[in-house]
Amino acid sequence: MNRVIFPDSKYGWTGTYKGDIYGSLWSSFQIDIDDKRGFISPSHRLYRVMDNGLDADFDVPVAFVRTSADGTDRYWCLANKYLFKTVALDVSRTNWQQDPTTNSPTAAAYDMCVYGGDLYVFVLGGSDNIAQLSGGTWTSTWWSTAGGATLPFGKEHALDNFLDLLLIGSENHIHTWDGTVVSNNAITLPSGYEVVWIRHTSDYAIIGAKNIEGGEAKIFFWDGTSTTYNYYYGVGDNNVYSGVVVNNIPYVINGNGTLMKFSGGGFVPIPNIIDLGQVKPNGMTSYEGGFLVLTNEFYIHQDDKRNPDGVYYYNMDTNVLSHRYSIGQYDGTTSYDNGQIYIGGTVGAVFYDNTNLLVGSYYDYSGTGKKAIFSIKSSYYDHSYFITPKIMSDKGFGFYRDVILKFLKLKNTYNDKIVIKYRTEDGSVNSQYITWVSATTFSLSFLYSDAKEALFCDGDSAGNSREITDISSASPHIYTIDSSIYSASSGLSYVTFSNWEKLGEVTDKVTQSKLFAILKRAEWIQFKVEIISGGGKRSPMVTSLILDKKESLR
Repeated sequence: MNRVIFPDSKYGWTGTYKGDIYGSLWSSFQIDIDDKRGFISPSHRLYRVMDNGLDADFDVPVAFVRTSADGTDRYWCLANKYLFKTVALDVSRTNWQQDPTTNSPTAAAYDMCVYGGDLYVFVLGGSDNIAQLSGGTWTSTWWSTAGGATLPFGKEHALDNFLDLLLIGSENHIHTWDGTVVSNNAITLPSGYEVVWIRHTSDYAIIGAKNIEGGEAKIFFWDGTSTTYNYYYGVGDNNVYSGVVVNNIPYVINGNGTLMKFSGGGFVPIPNIIDLGQVKPNGMTSYEGGFLVLTNEFYIHQDDKRNPDGVYYYNMDTNVLSHRYSIGQYDGTTSYDNGQIYIGGTVGAVFYDNTNLLVGSYYDYSGTGKKAIFSIKSSYYDHSYFITPKIMSDKGFGFYRDVILKFLKLKNTYNDKIVIKYRTEDGSVNSQYITWVSATTFSLSFLYSDAKEALFCDGDSAGNSREITDISSASPHIYTIDSSIYSASSGLSYVTFSNWEKLGEVTDKVTQSKLFAILKRAEWIQFKVEIISGGGKRSPMVTSLILDKKESLR
């Protein structure tokens, strides 16, 4: 009898890698594998701290900063057109307001930046401008008044603070402001390139520029003093979504969703890591020694519906990418879901300053949703799951006898649970909007007779899965699930149907391991482990999964 043990690396759990058989994580949702190395636990839950239900002018956040440009140290959000700010440094719900200051922009867009203690924001117009907040006073046409070059309307613009300069990216030009003098066209990129975002290391401004003529997007390095850029490197696609600098090393994500690292001589794909979905210019931020990426249009465009939308964390030390946080309906008081696996809307900016995490996004399901800012609910942990790679038979066919799941004792008083499932065939993966009939039944015109699991991906009840126990033969078909989900008894939800079979569950607070019998012959086997937290304590925590298998000729 052979044993296969996950995790199988000195770094603990590894993934999420391309292909079906590598690493120890094939997919994940709202997990934290970095808080305690070698353990998988639920991540903290995000909750809505500001949304368009509180202020109808609020739109998708595209940039965040922290500044005291109006005399108070606080967080600011550029929410397409309008600026919103916190009461001091409290980011919790009810502590955000639209900036009431005279001449505050009402057509703000693209990006904003702090320079010299002042706040600078792009403003749309006949030709675009830059507004300045200094000493609590807004100057709405600061850029043109200072002698700045025309900023073409409808083009992406970018800002950054590098050395003693404010950098302004517009089309293929970088303009600068040194606190006294504007230098228009301080450097000019080749024709066909347009600046998307700007970051910096200690030595260079890092300028991400897409190619509007179909050629390769490039990253330009500029030392801030030369009359032209110093170096440039391609990224393998005509767009470069976003970039981040961690430990003085630039990382970018190109238009294919490929994560790339600067090697000293160019940008190279990070080995084995899966490609992500769409990312906005401010959709990456340094975080806990690695970085976060906010991505969407990811789940819906995968044939196997493998990876959810949301916030991913990349650990540079271990080369592990995992899903850390999801966007959802939770407002800090009422739980309508456990996180939207499929956002259905669009993502915006993500920001972290070593104190607070801010995530901007628009989630939508069947025309209902919110444009919102999300932050961490530190006293609340979420539902999560992970899926292992396929465990292949060495001789083409194997006998899978049993699996042992190891974990720490469950800590929360109520509702902690671990559920383990398996499959030995890919099966079909289908997704449809369903209509709730009751808390344990829903209707659908399509018949998926081989479906064993319903994964609720958006709408009420999202972030949960249930075992399908019965399907009526008459259309519309009534699907019955094994237990109810709070807030799911009416309306619509987007559901993915698959063939995961439940092996069993853990609910007691005494044991630290459990054996589940499989007794199955197959070419391969794969496991899904759901980690369901009761709330206030980081629990459950899974340590390992041990499979006993025997090679067979059939």
